[in-house]
Amino acid sequence: MKLKIYDETYQYHNEISVLEDVFKKINDMIEQSDEFFSHLEVDQVEVYENHDAYLVEHIATVEEITVIMKTKIEILIETIQTTEVYLTGALPEVEALSEAFYQNPTEQTWDTFGQLVEGMNWLIQLVQSIKQIDLEVPYMEEYVESLTTMESELPTLLEAVENKDAILIADVIHYEVLPAWQQLKSTATKTIDEIGTRPEAN
Repeated sequence: MKLKIYDETYQYHNEISVLEDVFKKINDMIEQSDEFFSHLEVDQVEVYENHDAYLVEHIATVEEITVIMKTKIEILIETIQTTEVYLTGALPEVEALSEAFYQNPTEQTWDTFGQLVEGMNWLIQLVQSIKQIDLEVPYMEEYVESLTTMESELPTLLEAVENKDAILIADVIHYEVLPAWQQLKSTATKTIDEIGTRPEAN
C-alpha cells in the first residue's frame, strides 16, 4: 500500500505490523509542516477519527492512504461554515423548544432539551477553536460575546433542570440562548461573506 503526504510517496506492506511506522511517518511530517492535519483519505474514503482502528480493519485491502493537510484559513472557514449550517437548522427548533417549556413540557420536550445542551457544548467548543486560531478573524468580538453568553447561561439551565423549573428554562432559552445563537449565526454568515468562500459561490 502507498502512503502519500504532500508530494512524497512511501510504500508499505499490507500488514498490521507496519502501522506503527506509518503513523510515525505521518506524525513526523505533521510536526515539520506549517499546515494542520485534517484527516486521512483511505482509498477515497475520508476518515476523520479512529484512524488506527480503520486501517487495522481494512489492512488487507488498503491500496492508498493520503494525508490531508489544511492551512489555518481553511480550518477557520470550515469551522465557521459548520457553525452556520448547524444554526440554520437548529434555530427554529430552539424557538419551538422555548414555547414548549412555557406550555406543558412533555417527555419529548425534555429529550429535545438534552439535544440543546449538547448543541451548546458543541458550539462553545467551536467558538473556542475559532478564538485559538492565530488569525485575524472578522467580527471576533461578536463571537466572544456569543460564547460568553452560552458559557454563563449553561450552568443556569442545568440548575433549572435539577429543579424542574420549566418557566426558568423557557426564559433562559428565549431571552439568552436564542439571541446568542441568532447573533452567532449572523456573525458566521457575515464572516463567510467577507472572506468570500461560501460554497455556492464557487
